[in-house]
Amino acid sequence: MRSTIFAVLGAMALVACGGSDDIKDHRSAAGDPSATGGAGGATATDPNAGAPTPAQAACSAVAAPKQIGTETNADDVQLVGSTVYYRSDAQVEKVNVDGTGRDMVFTSPALVRSYVDGTTLLAVEQPDPGDPNATLEIVDLSAAGQADPTGGKQLPGGSRGQTPTNLNAASTYVFGADAASFFLVSDDANGGTGDVIYSLDKATATLTPIGTVTGNVSDPQVMPGAIWYVMDQKRIFKIDLQYTDPGDPTQGSAPQPEQEMFGIGYATCNLAVGTAHAYCSTSDQIEQRDMSGGNPKTLLEEKSSKIQSPFGDALSSGDDLVVKTDTGDGTLKHIIRGIAGSGDEHLVACGRESIAAFATSSATVVWAEAGKGVFSAPR
Repeated sequence: MRSTIFAVLGAMALVACGGSDDIKDHRSAAGDPSATGGAGGATATDPNAGAPTPAQAACSAVAAPKQIGTETNADDVQLVGSTVYYRSDAQVEKVNVDGTGRDMVFTSPALVRSYVDGTTLLAVEQPDPGDPNATLEIVDLSAAGQADPTGGKQLPGGSRGQTPTNLNAASTYVFGADAASFFLVSDDANGGTGDVIYSLDKATATLTPIGTVTGNVSDPQVMPGAIWYVMDQKRIFKIDLQYTDPGDPTQGSAPQPEQEMFGIGYATCNLAVGTAHAYCSTSDQIEQRDMSGGNPKTLLEEKSSKIQSPFGDALSSGDDLVVKTDTGDGTLKHIIRGIAGSGDEHLVACGRESIAAFATSSATVVWAEAGKGVFSAPR
């Protein structure tokens, strides 16, 4: 069974991961109300405590992020261009990174997970609370709005129908998409102890298993023509989605059985795959490898970072990384680092009470904070 809730992934190089739910409140969207300084309230020091530490000084130069959502239980955060999509309870919201253009794009009382690739939404639903099985619903957000005849939900876009499955709704996550398909991972519905990776055809809603994994999958992500993931937190695999059998090329391309690319034995790997390199973020270093899995090198160590706080989940945009801290510092709390492919580091956000689901583009980082809302900051 699944023991790790992964970061979920966005389309191509965007990834999203799971967060936590809490009660709602109504804070102002004009800015972060907890911010009392450049680093969001965590860098103010006691005037009798002497000069700030180097870490506090580094954080003091970081501008407070913009609060773009007040939902305290936001999750499934994705960034498509300059538009942020996220789920809050039974609704999927969208808002621009500057806080404008807010709108509800989907609602369903059965909603469990959501994923938006820009024009299409995939909802994972559990229609019957007594039945754990998931129903998958594809919604075309570019279509004219229509009402559900049952009155159970409103569809701002056009639904392509619902697909019942035998997948467990609570363990099913959508982690990415390409032009033709969504990609999901769930517990093995046939009684196995591992996970299964599926594709869901956007046009036909056909659900196809493309990888059966004997262990737990974390950090799955879609790259052009391939899916990468971590098995049991240490072994990194790739599925070639456009593999053509050289022995019979007339059969066309089909997903290739998973291929192990590399592994690390010394720590948990938080995987991020860029355009030229694959990265493992561990608690004390960022390891970089080429796309064949070879030539490992240490890109950045925690002991030489601007902030002495363990590395956590990582996302890629191009060959640059965004990495959040694994645990919060007593003074500086939670932090988001930007790390270039050269190893150069800068701070994106400091002093955050928590950082749950997050996503990135080449220009912006967005994230959810349990109990507070959704925030954006320039990359």
